[in-house]
Amino acid sequence: MTDDGEVLFRVRVRPVVAITTLAVGLFLLLIAVDGLFLNVVFADELHVAVKVLLWILLLVAAVVTIVGLKQAVKPALIFEVTDRGIIQRMRAGIAVEQGQLIPWDRIESMELDEHAGYHGRRSRIIVVVVKLRLDEEWPRERLYNFDEARGSVMLDAFSGKPAGRTLLGELEQARARFSSATAGS
Repeated sequence: MTDDGEVLFRVRVRPVVAITTLAVGLFLLLIAVDGLFLNVVFADELHVAVKVLLWILLLVAAVVTIVGLKQAVKPALIFEVTDRGIIQRMRAGIAVEQGQLIPWDRIESMELDEHAGYHGRRSRIIVVVVKLRLDEEWPRERLYNFDEARGSVMLDAFSGKPAGRTLLGELEQARARFSSATAGS
């Protein structure tokens, strides 16, 4: 039991996402270290700009590797579902301690949306679009991952477990069970 109600289930980053992040970080780390080793062997051959880019790559690779390792050991909490509503725990891909509660009585509808990601057709982004009832009492500035055009919050339905249609079904069941209970409180 938390201040935001009894936890029904938690959606955490799937291990495959954490392992993929770790693998990408290690791969970039290998490239950066290899390039810097070549810099030692062929000291005068590399341009200063290439050396700077290799150091930047090393820094980025170290950060990605640390994030992947941290996620593999303790997967981040994306959101929690309680008897009072959905508590967002991730803002723009970064886990936050203080969650953002979306009460069941503020949710008008939920649907699954799948569209091409940033890398074209092979990359897919899957989200649960949570259409909200907003007013002055409950403004949109309080919301994480809010899509102004849709008047909805986008919940990651790919990176966590449960995911996709299973996640949407569990959210709809919880909403049907608890939305009338929260409307009176």
